[in-house]
Amino acid sequence: MRYKSIALGIVLLALLSMVSLTLVAAQNQSAQGFVEGLLQDILSSDGRRVLVEDVSISIDGDVTAERIEVQDDTGTWLVMETFSLDWQPLSLLSNSLQIDSLSVERISVQRLPATADTNSDAAPPAELSNLRDADIKKVSISNLEVSEKVTGETFVFEVEGAGGVKQTPPEVRLDLKAQRTNGGDSRVTASMLLDPLSRALKLDFQLKEGKGGLVVNLLDIAGEPAVDLKASAKGSIDDWQGRFGLNLDASVAAKGTATVATIDAGKRLTLEADGDIG
Repeated sequence: MRYKSIALGIVLLALLSMVSLTLVAAQNQSAQGFVEGLLQDILSSDGRRVLVEDVSISIDGDVTAERIEVQDDTGTWLVMETFSLDWQPLSLLSNSLQIDSLSVERISVQRLPATADTNSDAAPPAELSNLRDADIKKVSISNLEVSEKVTGETFVFEVEGAGGVKQTPPEVRLDLKAQRTNGGDSRVTASMLLDPLSRALKLDFQLKEGKGGLVVNLLDIAGEPAVDLKASAKGSIDDWQGRFGLNLDASVAAKGTATVATIDAGKRLTLEADGDIG
């Protein structure tokens, strides 16, 4: 049940990681090896592997990959199909990298990962040592599919956004909006600021849903009410503090704080809240 309650966060972090790591890694990659270097060298880790299929480079330098699989020790848990990077390779010679569009036709979150690298003392990837300014004008995911194994029901979202990187101070910025497309009225907005060197993180998140949406499925809330969930977090990727407020059918159901801390056994989530969720 604990893992179901943090599924929203895992899905969101998958999106944030895909875009922010693209912005950072692009600054030190040639077009020919961009996708392989980005996904293999950065996303792969102990207990996690990335397989990239059918990478191609157009005459003007745009990059596509037909299929990307992220695996753990038990198999594939996340699949990307038709990854496309529309950028300006000559901007590598300027002070600011220009990415016109980063798009994925389909991302399928088939289940939660069975393993994860929890070493908070690990050094950042070499690609992060020489940040410079970058701008990504558009992020687009036509179909983000979250399996019923994660949420109890399959949810499909269309996602759009934008982002950027600053050298001083080191900063990765990402703004996203998502709309459910397979029934129901679910809308998500999220904004993130990340220092990729210190791993300092600031996150603001809001989810509005009609009756029978994602949150009530995750939390097994009786009556399947409409939801308005607001949350914010600040700290580091490994240890952070946050606040949240949850309204059900326009009435306050819960509000409080959440803290995630790294301990010897892994991660500890502490919630302090007032309210009553039926």
